[in-house]
Amino acid sequence: MIYPLALIAATILFAAIAWRDVRHGVYLIAALLPAYLLRSSVGPIPTTLLEGMILTVVLIYIAKTRPSLRSIVPNGWALPMGLLLLAATVGILVAHDRMSALGIWKAFYLEPMMLFAVIVDLIRRDDKTADRLLTALAAGGLFVAVAAIAQKLTGLGIPIPWDVEGRVTSIFPYPNAVGLYLGPIVVMGMVKLFGTHEFPGTLVPSRLFFWLAATILGSLAIFLAQSEAAVAAVIVTFFVAAVSTRRFRTAAIVVAVLSVLLVLSVPTPRAYLLDKLAFLDYSQTVRLSQWVETVDMLKDNALFGAGLNGYPTAMIPYHKATHIEIFQYPHTLLLNIWVELGVLGLVAFGAIAWRVARSPYSIALFPLVAMTLHSLFDVPYFKNDLASMTWILLAVVAATYAKDSRVRR
Repeated sequence: MIYPLALIAATILFAAIAWRDVRHGVYLIAALLPAYLLRSSVGPIPTTLLEGMILTVVLIYIAKTRPSLRSIVPNGWALPMGLLLLAATVGILVAHDRMSALGIWKAFYLEPMMLFAVIVDLIRRDDKTADRLLTALAAGGLFVAVAAIAQKLTGLGIPIPWDVEGRVTSIFPYPNAVGLYLGPIVVMGMVKLFGTHEFPGTLVPSRLFFWLAATILGSLAIFLAQSEAAVAAVIVTFFVAAVSTRRFRTAAIVVAVLSVLLVLSVPTPRAYLLDKLAFLDYSQTVRLSQWVETVDMLKDNALFGAGLNGYPTAMIPYHKATHIEIFQYPHTLLLNIWVELGVLGLVAFGAIAWRVARSPYSIALFPLVAMTLHSLFDVPYFKNDLASMTWILLAVVAATYAKDSRVRR
């Protein structure tokens, strides 16, 4: 928590920068997504510095450009976005705690979607905006990675109980947050460095050094956080990116086959992999138990789920494995969405995924793939910084695809 006056002062300073150039404000938001950790209350309303920055950029953008809704939402995106916002609004009405649900609604849905609209229009006006935005995102990731590595080297600042295992948390309160934040950025760096068929990966020396640092240090930070799901998501996404490119396809397949054979030929790695695949290790059994109980809860709440921020309360009557705590979310993609947003939320996310699947022309596609893979065992969207990161990446995909469609027509 920070004092309200400090939050207001920081927002005013940010507003002065954004007023001079809205793009600079957007770049700062991308670089400072962890600013959600700076929380306070303005009167009775809880808020964060990240929310203040997003609302400030949106208001300045509206004041300066006076856009129409049709001009800032790309073709094909209005319906899925409208469905998602409707599902989130219904999620407030069915939630156990409507005040906390309202906070989730604005921080995870309304504000990131408004930021999406601003970014789409800025990219349409200037092609360089997308690349600078992704660079700003990576700059924030580089800071998080350096903080994690410094934490490991000094042993300072690792909170209980993670200090026992030496799992770094960087500026976050728990280790998996490091993998959730840095995984998409590391993937983006790999695509920047190696390139794909559409993006040859040629960088000037200064940018080459920057992306090398962001990729290598980010990867090291994920390893030090011992975020297994993030490691797996990054590796699989990199393989997908490689096989999508003629230049790397054969090499990627050969390396993948040899790696699997090597792992299966060595007893310890083989046993570790088989335990993971069979859900025999502790973390996997915890998730499996959680998923079974969540399915039981959804049998009685299938249409609307538990509402926004309602899962921990809704799960109490269904929680039989009392030696395991009730988590904030079920920790797998389908159930995460279902319990928060109901069936309508599943439809909305499916429609958004369909729009992304039809948009193969952006580097931002691969970080989204990494987030999707990671979400099979974790929660990459339902967090302030990750919700905004998702909509930043979606904006790059949507704006790039819309521009490409006009060119082809």
